Amino acid sequence: MHPLFTMKKRQQNKHKKNAFYAALGTMALLLCLPVLLLALDHNKQPKDMRSYAAANTSVPFNSITYHVSGKQILDNNNSSLIPYGMQLDGILMAQPSWQTDDALTYLTFDQVKEAHDFWHSNTVSLQLGSKALFAKAPYDTDYLAAVDQTVSWANQLGMNILLVLQYQGDGNSGQQMPTQDSIAFWNIVAKHYANNPHIFFDVFNEPDPWTLLGGNPSANSYWSLWQKGGVVVNKGMMK
Repeated sequence: MHPLFTMKKRQQNKHKKNAFYAALGTMALLLCLPVLLLALDHNKQPKDMRSYAAANTSVPFNSITYHVSGKQILDNNNSSLIPYGMQLDGILMAQPSWQTDDALTYLTFDQVKEAHDFWHSNTVSLQLGSKALFAKAPYDTDYLAAVDQTVSWANQLGMNILLVLQYQGDGNSGQQMPTQDSIAFWNIVAKHYANNPHIFFDVFNEPDPWTLLGGNPSANSYWSLWQKGGVVVNKGMMK
């Protein structure tokens, strides 16, 4: 083979290798860039992703109260609250087996803190169950104490907390709409937290009037049942 041809071939191979390594380096940089940016920007939170307390430093979190005006939740400074955040602990605390189903293993201060620090939540939610609350008469004080602890952690970090009544999950009834049991639950929980303005209530998670009412009532029937109350006596019948 001619020496000039061999030299030219080597130069071509060298250029190909250089191009390959350059492309590989660029790809690695692109893959790493989001992680690097997240690390560099971890303590520099954008305005729309800060916790409510951090974004409203003129009003101490413990001094904030809320009221509803039309479709908005306003604080005592007339600033609009847009809740954003995450659910803590999945459905585990809503199950009667909460003491043995690893609910407390994952429901820790570190988990709540990550919701605030990493995900920039201003509100977190916690699903609760009536069977767990009423496991002892008149109610299980250990269960309520565990909820108290989570509420305290969330408020300590400047976050509101949404307490959710959930009937799904292992050991629960799976009922589709509220009953007297739901009223009994909120008679305990709502009164217990009545003086904490940073707790919101989701009175019934995942209602299913479609199944309960026979699958054919109009949307107006659904809304009327929630708005004015009523009793379902048979599928498709309300009074």
